Amino acid sequence: MAHSSPDPSQVIIKIYDHQLSHQKCVSPADVGADENYFTLTPATPGGFVIDEPGLDSVHGTMKIGQGLRTVFVLCFFAKLVNAQDPALLAGKVVAENINNGAFTAVVKDVAKTVAPFFNAFTSAIKLLFGIQASPTESPELKYLRNMSESINRRFDQVNVQFNDVKNLIDWSAVQVSYGMLESNIHAVSDQFSRIFQVPESGANQQKRLFVISYHNGYIDSGSKLFTAFMQDHGVISQGLIRPAMKYTRNDRGKIRTFMLGILKLLMMAAKVELAYLGVKGYDSLIPFYIHQWQVRIEKVQEKMKAIDLELKNVYLPQSLKDIDRFALDSKNVGLSNQNYSFNLYQELSTKYFWRDWLVIASTHTEGRSDAHSRVCNGVIRSVYRTKDILVDSVERSKPSFNMREVEGLYASLKQTCSNTAIYNACTTPPPCYYNICGVEPYVYHGRKRRCGDYKNYSNADVIFNWFGAVRTSCSTYSSIGIISPNKNPAYYAGPSEGSSQRLFVKYLGLCKYNVHFFG
Repeated sequence: MAHSSPDPSQVIIKIYDHQLSHQKCVSPADVGADENYFTLTPATPGGFVIDEPGLDSVHGTMKIGQGLRTVFVLCFFAKLVNAQDPALLAGKVVAENINNGAFTAVVKDVAKTVAPFFNAFTSAIKLLFGIQASPTESPELKYLRNMSESINRRFDQVNVQFNDVKNLIDWSAVQVSYGMLESNIHAVSDQFSRIFQVPESGANQQKRLFVISYHNGYIDSGSKLFTAFMQDHGVISQGLIRPAMKYTRNDRGKIRTFMLGILKLLMMAAKVELAYLGVKGYDSLIPFYIHQWQVRIEKVQEKMKAIDLELKNVYLPQSLKDIDRFALDSKNVGLSNQNYSFNLYQELSTKYFWRDWLVIASTHTEGRSDAHSRVCNGVIRSVYRTKDILVDSVERSKPSFNMREVEGLYASLKQTCSNTAIYNACTTPPPCYYNICGVEPYVYHGRKRRCGDYKNYSNADVIFNWFGAVRTSCSTYSSIGIISPNKNPAYYAGPSEGSSQRLFVKYLGLCKYNVHFFG
């Protein structure tokens, strides 16, 4: 801040922490040596310039005789126009993040953003629509009007995904009259937004319509919505979140969208209340309401984090229900193994987006020991005796396995297959072809192949025991197993369908099995 000996011909405005502390000009004698201030000096006839390092010179548009209020407006906008008040811009960013579904960014920053945003917003409203506002609109006021309109548009945007989630909920079974609260907030907010849309000549009339709408239609809807959001585990009413969790089947992504939508409604309600106070000139109440809404938003932020963590942690029991629902759906029974595996993978990886998934679908073979696998975070089951499915998952942040280590395990298994294979020759004298007794022999690597088969061919349980310690440890591999190629297994694994650094699948040679490692 510039600080020099005040010239009696200069007009001084005192400020603290980049915020104006007075709504009137004061004489140079009132400015102490330890205070920050702007100095305004006459520039052109009827205007002022600001003596402030780091700021461009901003010319006022008022004549000296118009009064002190416009000087205050000029001082306020000298900072706003040049620095683009970060508090107002932060409000725009919050609205954009909510609209874009950026849940993590919102719950990280919203609480520390709201108080500065509400302060800047109410200051702007008092300047634009307060009872002492200037009758003429300077370029700086026009800038603020446009910025306020832009912020309103972002908060008023209808989020299609939010509406999709709302439509899943049976609101007739929910005690909270959510629809009425949402309608009340939107209706009053719309009346406020129209102040920026009507011709300048009708702004005062629209301002009065906004006040009437607030009196008749708002009915403390913001406070009621906040209470409904925070309410949990009630005997009669479970608020808003529990019903949403029930009807979305604990869908974390959809509940994130729902909570962001409620948060935006709450901020819209706060904005409406503060706009009303600013328009009515109730300046002494504004700090109290700003603090009240800041505390509320902080509580909402913590609630959002807690619910999100809860949904993250219930993935296993909920995913097992989802797998059962998919398996029992008659439209999936006739799917090929490939389509069945792909569709189930898509459903799980979309809903449980923070985990990487493995889905294997193979043809069910009754009474045969032609597959043996284990999972750490999933399920192995048969479906209508037509398919066998294996589903498992790992946290996306978990490091993938060491490929060289897996190759070593595979090579060891393959060698064991060769070392332990017991050759069973054909008992009939005729020659054979491809190990089938009774047909002509064939030449294999320059010599005729014997006719017979290997003992380990059909015993998956025996081969699975060769895995050693990894059979029971989940630290590196969440799922391991062997499946006969005759079952036509279809493998899908994240992070991309069909192939993944988390999944290793190879043929075991003499054992005649596919082996898989996932983790």
